[in-house]
Amino acid sequence: MKYNPPTILDLLRHGECHGDDIYRGHTDVELTDTGWQQMRNALNSYKKNPPWDQIVSSPLKRCQVFSTWLEKNTRINATTLLELKEMNFGDWEGQRRRDIWHSQRDRVKNFLDDPVKYPPPGGEDLNTFQQRVLTGLRLLLNQYRGKHLLMVQHGGTMRIILAHLLHMPLDKIHRLDVPFATLSRIKIFHEGEKIYPLLIFHNRLHDPASKTSQE
Repeated sequence: MKYNPPTILDLLRHGECHGDDIYRGHTDVELTDTGWQQMRNALNSYKKNPPWDQIVSSPLKRCQVFSTWLEKNTRINATTLLELKEMNFGDWEGQRRRDIWHSQRDRVKNFLDDPVKYPPPGGEDLNTFQQRVLTGLRLLLNQYRGKHLLMVQHGGTMRIILAHLLHMPLDKIHRLDVPFATLSRIKIFHEGEKIYPLLIFHNRLHDPASKTSQE
């Protein structure tokens, strides 16, 4: 039987951004100096020997600018994928979370309890968001099958990908903790068109018990 090499996905969330604690979504803001350092720290163990065959990034600045910098420093090709943009939060876009909590507490509670049934007002429906992200994931798995990818993206898109590959209910994705600069790895084995995902690690940098923790 021919051995099919696995596809390895390293999922990296962007670091801290300008603009306070807001519903960022499609709001295009840049990383703070702290955010840059967080992302460099997340990849520090790969500095001497980066393992990736390709870097794929959300087109938003907080991901794309870092990916371009990484491309120049590693000479690994970087490209953007529109499907990796964060969820659009509609009327909440650019608004401080604490302000929305005080003015629309019931709506926020509903969104957290059941984001499928209660999307942000005027925002992207979670099923639509999922379909968009998974369309991008399928494109990558077809194009880079058997390769090692670094996917620079957002908390929302990471939750969608992790929940899908681990067969978690869509309405429970908020139970996945994805802080700034979270790095997770999934190895995907292929047998024809069927895939067998295996979570190798999640959020290792932020685990105080981990030898790689840099907090």
